[in-house]
Parts: sequence; C-alpha cells; structure tokens
Amino acid sequence: MLWRQSLLRRTRLDHSSTSPLAFALRIYGSSLIHQRPAEVGRRRWLASISPWVSTSTSTFAHQRGNSPPDENSTHRPTPLDALLKAIRCQETGRILPTFQAWVQSLVNDDAEVANAALQELAGLPVATFSEILRALDPVANKHLDVAHDIAVSPGEMQFTNAHFLVDRFGVRYQHRFVLDALKIAFKARRDGGRNLVLSDFEVLIRCAGAAGDLTDVAFFFSTITRDGLGPKRSTRTWNEFFKARYMTDPVYYQYHRQRVLYKPREGYKVFFRMPLNNLKRLESLRHSRNALGTTPFNRQRHRLWADNMLWKRKKTGFQSYFAHWRRSKNSGVLLNEELLCTTLISFARSGSFQHMRGIVLKRGFGIGLAEDRKTGTFTISGFKAFRPGNPRAPTERLLNAIVEAFGSMMRIRLACQ
Repeated sequence: MLWRQSLLRRTRLDHSSTSPLAFALRIYGSSLIHQRPAEVGRRRWLASISPWVSTSTSTFAHQRGNSPPDENSTHRPTPLDALLKAIRCQETGRILPTFQAWVQSLVNDDAEVANAALQELAGLPVATFSEILRALDPVANKHLDVAHDIAVSPGEMQFTNAHFLVDRFGVRYQHRFVLDALKIAFKARRDGGRNLVLSDFEVLIRCAGAAGDLTDVAFFFSTITRDGLGPKRSTRTWNEFFKARYMTDPVYYQYHRQRVLYKPREGYKVFFRMPLNNLKRLESLRHSRNALGTTPFNRQRHRLWADNMLWKRKKTGFQSYFAHWRRSKNSGVLLNEELLCTTLISFARSGSFQHMRGIVLKRGFGIGLAEDRKTGTFTISGFKAFRPGNPRAPTERLLNAIVEAFGSMMRIRLACQ
C-alpha cells in the first residue's frame, strides 16, 4: 500500500521502462477512438477473404506451422506475435504495450500494414481471441492497474501526480484506453465475419463497466441478442451486466465509495409536489457544482447534465432494475446466491428499499424486516433452511452485500443488526 501511495505522489520513471505505471503515463498521447482502419485496405481485404472453415489450427499455422516463431528465426514477428508471447509468458508489464501496438496496426494509415493486421485478426481462432480478452479483463487482472484498490479523490487529482492516472471524470486512463482499443478490435472482428462467443461479451461488459461507460455496457449486452445468443444468456451473463450497470464492484466505481453513496437528492418521491421554478433552481445549482466543475465525477461523458446515480435511481420503466430483474426471471436463468447479492446492492443503488426487503431478503433468504413506525427501528426475524449444495445457500458474500447495500443507503444500524 505504501509503495503505491508513493507512486501517486512522485512518478519519476525512465522512458525505457515497461512497467504498468510507465505505460499508463506515456500511452495516451493520441486517442485511438478517433482513428479508423484504412478504408481502401479494408474493402480489398473484405472482398478477398474467404469464409472461415475451422478454428482448430493455430493462429499462424498457414504461415509457419503450429508453433509460434522462434526468436532466432528470420521471420519478423508481428505485433500480434508479441502480444500472444506476452500473454503466454505472463509478462504483465508487456501486455498493455504490445496490445497498444497491435491495435495501432489495425488502424494504421498504411493500407498494406492495416490490411495485413486485419487478415491476421480474421484468421485468429476463437479460443485465442478469447484469451486476449481475458488477459485484459480489469476484474480478473487487477494487477494491470498500478493503482488498484486506491481511491483517487478530486483533491488528489489537483495536488498530486494522480491526475496522470485518472481523467477529469475520475476514471482510470488505462481502463478508457482498453475499452476504446477493444471496440476497434471488436468492430474489425465482426467486419471480418467472425462473431464472438458469450464469454467474450462478458469480458467486454466488464471492460465497459471499469471505464465508467454505462452506455457501452448496455450496448454490449444488447449485442448478445443481435448476434443470436440471447437464449444462451446465463446467470453469469446477467450477473455481470447487473454488476457493471449498477456499479456493484469496487472496480466499477474506481474504489471510491462516495460515488455510490445514496444522497437525499436520489430519495425524492414521484408523488412529491414542488413548484417547477424551485425545482429548476435546485437542479441548476446542483449542475453548476458538479457538471461545470473541473472534475465532474459520476457524469456521463456525452451529456454532462446526466448524473449516473440519478440514472440508476429509476424504479419503474424499461431501464429500471426491477424491469431488468423481471426480464432475467422470464428468461429462465438459475437464481443463485451471487445473483441475489448483486440484486440486493443494485436495488440499493436504485433506492428501492421495499424491493430489498421483499424480493431479496424475504423471498430469497426468508429474512423478514418489521419496522416500528414510532421508533424507526427494525426487528429481524425468520430464516430459510437450505439443503447442502443449494446454489442459494448464504455465505459470507451475503454479509458483504448487506453491508454494502444498507451502508450505501446510510442505514448503518440496520446493517449492523
């Protein structure tokens, strides 16, 4: 912990270093999101490529056998070769730099370079492409982020070197880069007629959630249906979508719990009457304090007036969590403890206290909460016995979810009970 805090205060690294921090500090000179593959090279490649037949052979079997090229060979390694070698050898410090070089070859201005990289991507087996995505998973590979488990506040951004690690929205530059690069590779892969498997979409959802882009989270989740994989969405798929959409994992809210704190502004009732002029004035003040500030945390990039927590607060309608929950139930997914714990935290993000009591605690685990209206205290009663091996049997994950859910809603006494 101390060495990572010292890195946030003083960052003096040699330019030739390949550590994750050195990569994070120098990689973001030009954004990949504004680049696109050469159109002429892409059209020629799409017109000449033949349909894929088998994915059982190696990536470079048609060029040089079933094994990757040796270092002593006369063949010049491609950026994809370097990336696969870094993943195979588990060289953590080289995965992101080699991944950047590979994606830049896909959007190279030279049509020949882009054409060769696109052909190499199209011939990549499904398992190999999935392994590349898994190597960039921000949840499974937290060590890729040099500042993991560290919350960067707006004050630290202004007075320390932490502003080299996070942008003005409080999101890691590294997560934003990985998402933008994966979107380029994702589009090029689909243009080549190669669809992704279900586990690939789960990794993309996690990458979008770590980058704080809730729009891309919904886009990747809906793309599963457009690719014909909707009936195959499992409990794990729905669970990953709920986690990223409602920021239940610390990676998604950048380890900064204040961002997911349930504030009084999110607690207004639909039937609460207020003069429209007063409401506009209050919203203008709130907008000026946050959206127009130097660090507009918890704001959507394409529309600064939209607050992420207010977007999650919807209790009714198509985008509410209750509607997502009903759709997951109608699809016939298996209800396990992990999904119930995610549901408990997600209902807390949307401010649906009654659903937390009724759907999750009472129906899921048989725990009843009776409120004394005079004192405002709760009495906990009841339980449900589960057979050994039952997927809904409670573990310590349920205790952590209760603390996270009720603690974020400022119900500390109830969480302690």
